[in-house]
Amino acid sequence: MRTFFSIISALLLIIIICGCHGGEDLGLKDSEPSGDYGHISGLVYTVLPAKAKPEKNQLYYYRDINVTATSTEGKGTYQTTTKHDGVYSFLDIPNGNYNITASLTIDGVTYTGEIKNIVVRGSLTTAMSNILLFNQNSGNAITFRGKVTDNVNGNAVVGATVNMEVGMPKYGGNDPDSDDHYLKNHGTNCDCFEAMIFTTTTDSNGDYSFKAPKNDGSTTYFLSARYKNSVVSELQIASPSDDNVKNISLAVYEELEMPTQEIAYICAYTLKTEENLSKSSSSSTVKSADILAAYAKANKIKGKNLETINKAVAKRNSADVTMPTVASSKIGDGYFVEMDLMWQWAVDNGSLGNVYGYNIYRGSSANGNFYKIMQIADPYLLAFYDLDPTLEINVPVYYTITSYGAFNKESLSSVSVSAQAMGTVNITSPDVVNESNRTLSWNTLSEANSYTVFIYKSNTMPSLNIDYVRSEILTSYQSPQLDLLKDSWAVGGGKLTAGTYWVAVVASDAVYGSGLLPFKLSYSGFKKFIIP
Repeated sequence: MRTFFSIISALLLIIIICGCHGGEDLGLKDSEPSGDYGHISGLVYTVLPAKAKPEKNQLYYYRDINVTATSTEGKGTYQTTTKHDGVYSFLDIPNGNYNITASLTIDGVTYTGEIKNIVVRGSLTTAMSNILLFNQNSGNAITFRGKVTDNVNGNAVVGATVNMEVGMPKYGGNDPDSDDHYLKNHGTNCDCFEAMIFTTTTDSNGDYSFKAPKNDGSTTYFLSARYKNSVVSELQIASPSDDNVKNISLAVYEELEMPTQEIAYICAYTLKTEENLSKSSSSSTVKSADILAAYAKANKIKGKNLETINKAVAKRNSADVTMPTVASSKIGDGYFVEMDLMWQWAVDNGSLGNVYGYNIYRGSSANGNFYKIMQIADPYLLAFYDLDPTLEINVPVYYTITSYGAFNKESLSSVSVSAQAMGTVNITSPDVVNESNRTLSWNTLSEANSYTVFIYKSNTMPSLNIDYVRSEILTSYQSPQLDLLKDSWAVGGGKLTAGTYWVAVVASDAVYGSGLLPFKLSYSGFKKFIIP
């Protein structure tokens, strides 16, 4: 049962990201603000009598169960239904106190459940509440109730999360007496479980209450409570009565040391999708890693800066991210912005083992509020890629990060860094290059210090991560144009011969020949031309 509890807890952490507040000096907040609203989410479990074994109950979850959230403060009633995996959610409901009820009727029998005193507080925080449905008219309902206090002065703890775990017999699978045939047409998604977990929150007096099905006496009930960084050892209730009063005293959880981070590198990319150029390309969008790698090679970056770039390229190539679509980008014309961050631990005081992952915060100014945009549940993933389609060119964006651990214990925030994507590079060249029509040209960008031109020879649109046949770098002081039939190139040698070519231009804020890291790169996209 303890293993099941750990698995379900991990799943719920993935499904529901709970709020955490750290780094108050930077004004860190849980998410982009949308007024005084928040979320309630959870699972709905259903206990049904086993038809083959009537002395036992079985535990299932269902889709399309009606769930209602009713404000105790007159702020309205909200309704939703469970998804196929038993998960329900109320999004953007007013902050306050709610009672959550759910019901399901099968073969004329109604199974109901209620969780009281669920508190939504703070912009876009998520309250987690699991609901148990069972036949409360069958005489097997028992009550658990009590008060949660702190162990220092005995004060009531308001808003503490109280968890109840109850075991249920497991049948199904290959069991010849399984109820699976009975349930398969009633919307169930899974086999029966061995245990269930449901939650509530203490009210303004620190009180909580549950109703649960009475078991056959062979199962122990487990009761626990948590508030911020406090936890209590589980209370085991082996032989519950019909009305069980269990008061809980919260002990202060040992403060965890959390390592702070420093953002080691940030680069803003202005990228162009290639969807309209070639359907035969293996990738419709050029990744930032391809641009950075090609840029570093052409500009002969060396030493520690090259090590940083190689690390950034490797992390980006292994990242699983969703690229924005042309329609979703705020820039338009097939362009979009990507912000890539890498970080490292600034303080290693033996606390690295406490890290569960990282919180990424974004803001619009160095001294304003930062809002959490992502929680990364991987302590070894020291990178983040912001592809929010609302990001714009020539608009500064600020980031800071924290590490988090058990009970969302959060480190101090990193020093904030900023990045600003450059404008778009638009290139023009003749479709057929000959002696009288041979010039490639592009628009200049005020923030660019150099332009790297890449030439590829291929019948289909290439990828920037393959070897280019020619390359040339122009500074911002030179005219933004290039002779495609010139006799020699900086990289690749002599004049281009007959064939199909693709050209792309990458603008950079780094000065040519400096060997410095670029912090802004703007990619034009490919343009095809033919030399007959």
